[in-house]
Amino acid sequence: MKSFLIVTVLIFCCSNTLFSQNTTVSGMLTAAGGKTLSIAHVHITNSNSIKAKAVTYDVNSDGTFTFSLPNGWHRVQFSGVDYAPTPSFPMEIYCCGEPVKLNVQLAANSAPKVVDSVKIVSEINDYNFAKAMLMTKQKDGTFSTEIKTDKPIIGYQVLVYGGDQKGEHSINGTMSDHYEYDGGGDYRSIIRGKNGVVKIVFDPKKLPENSGTASAEFTDEFSKSVKAIANEETADRQEFFTAYSNRKAGKPEHYNPVTAHEKVQNLAISETNQYLKELRMLQYLSVNFFSKDTSGLDADFVKTILTTIQPSSPVWGHNPRLVSIAVEAVGDNEYMKRVIKENSSPYVQSEVLNSMLEKATKDKNDQLAREYYKKMMSDYPETYAARYAEKAFNPDRKVKQGNPIPNFSFDGIEENTGSKLTPAELKGKWVLIDNWATWCGPCIAELPALHKIYEKFKDKNFVVLSVSFDREASDVTKFRKGKFKMPWIHTFSEGVWESEAAKLFEVSGIPKPILIDPNGKIVALEEELRSDTLEKTLERFVR
Repeated sequence: MKSFLIVTVLIFCCSNTLFSQNTTVSGMLTAAGGKTLSIAHVHITNSNSIKAKAVTYDVNSDGTFTFSLPNGWHRVQFSGVDYAPTPSFPMEIYCCGEPVKLNVQLAANSAPKVVDSVKIVSEINDYNFAKAMLMTKQKDGTFSTEIKTDKPIIGYQVLVYGGDQKGEHSINGTMSDHYEYDGGGDYRSIIRGKNGVVKIVFDPKKLPENSGTASAEFTDEFSKSVKAIANEETADRQEFFTAYSNRKAGKPEHYNPVTAHEKVQNLAISETNQYLKELRMLQYLSVNFFSKDTSGLDADFVKTILTTIQPSSPVWGHNPRLVSIAVEAVGDNEYMKRVIKENSSPYVQSEVLNSMLEKATKDKNDQLAREYYKKMMSDYPETYAARYAEKAFNPDRKVKQGNPIPNFSFDGIEENTGSKLTPAELKGKWVLIDNWATWCGPCIAELPALHKIYEKFKDKNFVVLSVSFDREASDVTKFRKGKFKMPWIHTFSEGVWESEAAKLFEVSGIPKPILIDPNGKIVALEEELRSDTLEKTLERFVR
C-alpha cells in the first residue's frame, strides 16, 4: 500500500448511446454571498499527461457558464479576479450525456486586516518569490513601486504581509489594465508602462471583503449520486486503514472484507441506472482487504463486472488500476490487453500497462517486463504512469535485487550522530533502509512490525536506517516523542519527492523498504519487507 496525495473532484460524462455524445456542463459562479465577479473562468484538464494544459471557459457577466465536454472524466477548477480558486485542488466531473449542473461560490483572496508590508513579483524576475521586491508604504496606506523596463507592458502579482499572514502565495494587484490567468488558480495584473517606467500602486482598501464560505456543489441528481458514491469509497478506504493500523498494533479491528464486499455488491445489483451501476462495480473492486485469503471477492461477480463494463468504457478513468484487481481475481489477462487497444484514454491505457509491467517485474519475467517498459516509454512518455515506471520498474534501474546499494551520504538526525551516514559507515552490517514519512498512513501502519523485528534482530549485526521524506527534520523528532519511539538510526533528505534520497533510491511511493547485506548488496525490497512478510524475509537472511 503506497501513499499518494492526490485530491481531486470529478465530472463524469457518459451517454445512452455507448458514450458517443458530448455532455453539456453549466452552472452559476459568483462570489460567496451571491455577488457577481468582474472576471471569472472555469478551467478543465484531464489526466492524460503530466503536461496537460487546462482548457479555459469564460464566465458570463451574470455569473452563468455553459460549455460541452467529451464523455469521460474531467478535472475542473473555478477562479475569479481577487478571489481564491475553488476548490483548492481540481474537482472531478463525470460526463455521460446527461447535463451536469453546478453552483459555485468563491471566497476572496485572504489578506490581513492591517497590511504591514507588500512585496511584488513580476515577469522581470520570473515571478520568483525569493527575488520579490519590497513596495514602499505611503501615508495614505497604499504601497507603490516603479519598475524600469523596455517592455511596453508587464505582468505582476503581490505578496501581502501583516498579522498572521505569511505571504505564502501571490495574488493579483489592485492596479491593472487587464488580467491574465496564471495557470495555478490566481491572476496576474497586466499594466502598461510609460517612458520605460511602470508605476504600480497597491491599495489594500480595494481588496474585496469575504462575505461567506467558498463552495462548489452539483445541482443535478446524477452528478450528486456520482459524488455520493465517491464519498462512500473514501469513507470505506478510511475505515479499512483504521482497521489495518489497529491490526498491526494488536487492537480490535472491527472490519470484515467479506461483509464490506457484500454490502457494495448488493448496492450494485439493485442499482437501476446503468452508469451508476458501473460506478458501484468499481466501488466493489476498490474495497480493501488484508490478504488474498480474506479478500471477500466473489469471482463470479467480478466476471459479471468485466462483462458489464466494456474495455472501451470511460468509467475506468475513475481508477484504471482497478482493472488489474478484476483481472487478477478471474485470470482474464486478455481484458487488460483489450483496454490498452480499445480505450480512448491515454491515462487509462498507460495505467493498465503499468499494472502489467508491475506484475511482470514481481514475477521476475525480465523479458516481458522489458517489453512492457519499452512500450510505456515509447507510447506514453508524458503520462504519470511513465514517470512512476521510470523509477519503479526500469529494467536498468540501480535499486533492484542483486545490485549494490547506490552510494549515499546523509546527516543523522540524532545529536550523537557524529559522522555522515554512508554505505562505508554501515559496511559489515545488515541494513534495513526504511524510506518513510510521518504523514504517510501506510508507513505508520508498518511501525509495529518494524519495532518487533528491531527488538528481535538488533543483536544480530542488524540495524534499521529510517530515511525521512518529511518537509523538515524536526517533524521526525516531534513524532518520536509520541507512541512510536523508533529507537534506531534516522536521517533526513530535504526535498520530499525531489530529494537526494528519492533520486538515489528511485522512490516513487512510500513506504519503500530496502534490505542490504553486510557487503552493501541489495537482497530484498518492497513487498518482501512489508507487513507480515518482513519478519519471514529477515529470518531468511539475518542469522
